[in-house]
Amino acid sequence: MKNIFAVFLILLALPVGAKLFLEFKYKGEFNEILDQISPFAQVVYKELNVGFDGRIELKELSITPNTGFNTISVSLIKISGLDLIFHFTAESKIKSGEFPELVNMDFVDFRLPAVLYEEFVTKQSQECRSLETSVLYSIAGFDEIVGNGKLALDMRSPDRAILRLEMSDQISNGSVTLTFNSLLANMGSVLGGVMPLQSVNYNYYLEEQSAGTILDYCAKQIEATREEYLAKVVGSDKFMLDSFGFHPGIEAQSAVVEFLKGGREISFTATPNDQVNFLNSENVSVEQLVRSLNLTVALDGDPLPLSISQSIKDQSNSKIVTAESENRVKEFKRRDLKELMNAPDMTIQYNNKPEVTRKTKRQYEPASLSNILDFIDKDVRVGRTKGRSAITGRLIAVEQEVVSIEIFRYGGTMTLTVPVKEISKFEVKTQ
Repeated sequence: MKNIFAVFLILLALPVGAKLFLEFKYKGEFNEILDQISPFAQVVYKELNVGFDGRIELKELSITPNTGFNTISVSLIKISGLDLIFHFTAESKIKSGEFPELVNMDFVDFRLPAVLYEEFVTKQSQECRSLETSVLYSIAGFDEIVGNGKLALDMRSPDRAILRLEMSDQISNGSVTLTFNSLLANMGSVLGGVMPLQSVNYNYYLEEQSAGTILDYCAKQIEATREEYLAKVVGSDKFMLDSFGFHPGIEAQSAVVEFLKGGREISFTATPNDQVNFLNSENVSVEQLVRSLNLTVALDGDPLPLSISQSIKDQSNSKIVTAESENRVKEFKRRDLKELMNAPDMTIQYNNKPEVTRKTKRQYEPASLSNILDFIDKDVRVGRTKGRSAITGRLIAVEQEVVSIEIFRYGGTMTLTVPVKEISKFEVKTQ
């Protein structure tokens, strides 16, 4: 009987000892990492636990950057799906290509200042001028992003492994799902730019009340109604180009307009071709890359046709032409609503009034769009399709299939934009 009791105590002590050993080991390793990043941020946590089922829990983690930003915090980070034995054999198993079948990482009650996200997003575009710069937390009335997240890896079928990230916060919820062949995911293929992806799916749902607040704010910026903002700004080609880098087609454009009304889920799905090489994509045009990804769009599960507009190309190397004048205007005021309604495809900004008059008759000669970069800061005249009047002014930028022209009107200067696909004639002033 004593022998049986002794064996029982030993069996009971083994998992307890393993748990304590792993907690000591991981705390030491984690503290070493914290020491290394201390010059950049101060990181503290309340406790680190290892469960008898192999789960790891990190509680009340907070990160305070030394740059002065507010603290980023997470109430709980939990890794589950690992048994105690795997913790002791992980290194050898991973080297041999063995992974746990199901691993989950949960982020419970994470909090970060909205400014951290919004400063990054709005560096490339103004508020309300693209999809990502419209869905901002500060616009919806929140200075802090509060949410939950989950990262899950399913390796039950290694030839069709699934990596899924889910996030939810005060205004939205979204998910990204990658399906890939883990048997081909070796470092050589990754470094070569060939990713063994089978599909990529992105879903995003915008809460209706927050969407209404956003639309009211954006409409106010242009002194218009919600409907006018959706039709004239969100429904413009420039909004699509600034949001995606290409024009996804009329149906997808309409889906984005409906999505921003709130209460709808928009989805993007890609099933890349085997030959897609992400590291060599600089020699591939946007439309070629998008087509090779086999992109599809859906609104509330209903698939929509996706048509890719043609890009401007330099005939010498077939690359997308992008350029911007060094003197491009950066400070703007708003145009009035009457002018906006008369020019629906143009930007809605104008800068301070200069003292300029033009009395001499302009003389122009035809020029090729393929050489448009040679005429930055030159006076040009751009004819437009669909019987619309030509635009005459100074060419200040050509970027992402959109030409920007500074014109003189109402005693001041304004910046207008024209999608390249709508240019019927391009002329340059000779005197």
